[in-house]
Amino acid sequence: MKRTGAARKHKATRRWSQKLQIETRWSDTTQRIQLLRQAAEFIDNNQGKGIVAADIHQHLGLHARKVNEIFLRFYGVSASTYLREYKCKVLFVQILMAPKNLQQDHYPAAGMTGSPGEKRAFKSLYGVSVDDHWSRSQAESSRDHPREPPHPSLPNALLWAEETIQKLMATITGPTAN
Repeated sequence: MKRTGAARKHKATRRWSQKLQIETRWSDTTQRIQLLRQAAEFIDNNQGKGIVAADIHQHLGLHARKVNEIFLRFYGVSASTYLREYKCKVLFVQILMAPKNLQQDHYPAAGMTGSPGEKRAFKSLYGVSVDDHWSRSQAESSRDHPREPPHPSLPNALLWAEETIQKLMATITGPTAN
């Protein structure tokens, strides 16, 4: 006995899948650039809210694989790795800007919890632990300086995205050597 229902269902699923692939081609660089800008703006706007990569996926309305593909193409890392590094950079600057605050107060402001994994990521990025960075910043702030050094600014994901896009566009439209 022939099972025609299963074959039709498989054919319909295959046609739907092909149609979906055609409608969502990722060869359009402009579309990827726009999505990267939207992701960066979302990250900057929600810096202290403890967002995760899934929040970026939901905000963009895309599957996690597509978002990771964009981040891998532009930054060479996944969205979650990028976000973890971004939060570490925010924490680093916040400690520099306000070393007198308690160390535990800096974590939520950077969108972090202070977990051991976050502390390891910080140390691998800067080569110094959060505790040591905080202690050094406190020691530096207690010294009398003849003039105040310039204050660092918080990381800006949108600015980084624009810089990355400019580099990419320069390589695409750059002169070709013959």
